[in-house]
Amino acid sequence: KMLERLEAANLFLLPLDDKRYWYRYHRLLADVLRERLQKSEPERTFTLHRRASSWYARQAEVSEASVFISEAIDHALQGDHPAQAGELIEAGAESTLMRSELTTFLGWTESLPDQILISRPRLCVLQAMVRLITGRPLEEVTQSLERASQADSGGDFAGEIATVRAMLATFQGDGQATATLAEQALQLLPEESIFLRTLMIDGLGIAYLMLGDFPAAIQALEQAARMGEQTGNVLAAAGAWGNVAGLHMTSGHLQRAHELLERALELATSPTGHRLPAAGKALLGLGQVWREWNDIEAAERYTREGVACFEQYGDVGTVVGLASLARFSIEAGEFNIARGQIAEAERIAFESDATDIDDRLVHALKAFLALAEGDDKAAEQWVQDLRSAATDKPFYHLQELEQTTLARVLLGLNRPQEALEILNSVGRNAKKLGMDKRLVEILVLQALAHDAMGEEAQALEAIETALRIGEAGGMIRTFITEGKWLGRFLHEAARRGTTPEYVGRLLAAFPQDQPERMKQYDLVEPLSERELEVLSLLAEGFTNAEIGERLHLALSTVKWHTSNIYGKLGVKNRAQAVARARSLGLLTEN
Repeated sequence: KMLERLEAANLFLLPLDDKRYWYRYHRLLADVLRERLQKSEPERTFTLHRRASSWYARQAEVSEASVFISEAIDHALQGDHPAQAGELIEAGAESTLMRSELTTFLGWTESLPDQILISRPRLCVLQAMVRLITGRPLEEVTQSLERASQADSGGDFAGEIATVRAMLATFQGDGQATATLAEQALQLLPEESIFLRTLMIDGLGIAYLMLGDFPAAIQALEQAARMGEQTGNVLAAAGAWGNVAGLHMTSGHLQRAHELLERALELATSPTGHRLPAAGKALLGLGQVWREWNDIEAAERYTREGVACFEQYGDVGTVVGLASLARFSIEAGEFNIARGQIAEAERIAFESDATDIDDRLVHALKAFLALAEGDDKAAEQWVQDLRSAATDKPFYHLQELEQTTLARVLLGLNRPQEALEILNSVGRNAKKLGMDKRLVEILVLQALAHDAMGEEAQALEAIETALRIGEAGGMIRTFITEGKWLGRFLHEAARRGTTPEYVGRLLAAFPQDQPERMKQYDLVEPLSERELEVLSLLAEGFTNAEIGERLHLALSTVKWHTSNIYGKLGVKNRAQAVARARSLGLLTEN
């Protein structure tokens, strides 16, 4: 009766069931009461927290609700009962990590005294793993791993320790070491250790991916994804399906990639629509698919949501997502925004010293921005840095990205022959491995290189091959981002009977500020005499600074003229400008 009167008077009580049998205090009143108790009877506070922890722990034993174990751990920590907290954290570790609640787990373990952690080798191993995934300094990862090794005097946790070492090898870009350590971990881990075995099968798939063995990678990753689904391991399942989708995307199977990414996203989304941190990879992948299908609004929306997921625990995926957003900004000509996004990605990459994969990605992106802005000096410096920092342990996909970016930069610096040599090499690899999406990009760049050297027949042949491959996957963005110079080749390919309907879709997708008739090669606004002088020197390979010295112009003035030239010719870089100018008869072949 008293409870009913208190509720009727609206005095800080909320019913928990329809029968009005269970109530709880309003949160504000609960806070006031806790604060009053803390001041009046601080010792009793610890006792109550410990009793609450024990009660929640008993509920956790008979219920699958994750909230009970979480509350039990929180109350044990607040009740200054680290031994009980350590026991509960270890008991709930796998279920917490499978839900991808990595920061929650890390907060718990880092609240424990050292002596408790050292007494629990398994917790040390899992802490090392989570510290690695969340981008903590390598020193912290190593500290946790060493504690586990020291505490494991009987070798009972050798499989768990090998698991983390395999993951560390992945982060360091060593595919062979990853494969060796993952196989070792699978031999040592008990059959009942499903959580870690699933992660290691996924790790083995990533190792095969790094080594360029795509069929083996897909087989292992699909096995890990299915094991994750069957055991409720969202962290592994969503991640593995995301990796499988990435392989299909690289192979040009965009529709299949989209289906798998939607599957991964569904797994990593709660019934209430809340995105778990594990949704990040799927969201970034969907952003890439929609970008290629030229729906930039959807692509940016998915990418931003993916970055927000990764930011919950500082994964390297945050850098990947920011890099994608920066590329959107660069393609839209929003260079200041791109610089801010790259700077944030660089800060995160710098703080995570367990891997240099994110650093290499940022450096390649900075070169891409320099190329777009006409900063020849910065672009050339990246070329030199890349060539002097060659690694014998490349991450396969990243190496391909770097080499393709290198070719773009060389084209932008009007060195098409050098670019073509690189493109021919990566093109052979892409064809051998069935990387059709990457192959289309390479073929388009090969066409640009041939065109810049006056080899129109070879350029057209490359474009026609790219069209035949790109049509199957519905690729659009790879073509239209290369600029209006491509229009005449697309028209010629269609005239010759090469995928005419597909060419029509591509031409329709070009930005609206393009001339309506792609066959009309006459300029809407002719180049001025000064712009023709600058264009001639661009064709001879002079840098902006050298052009300024020859023509007695400030560097900013040269960049302004160059920008005008690009705009009038409908191109994005100097190699395209030279090729376009030659096709218009503005330059001689020599």
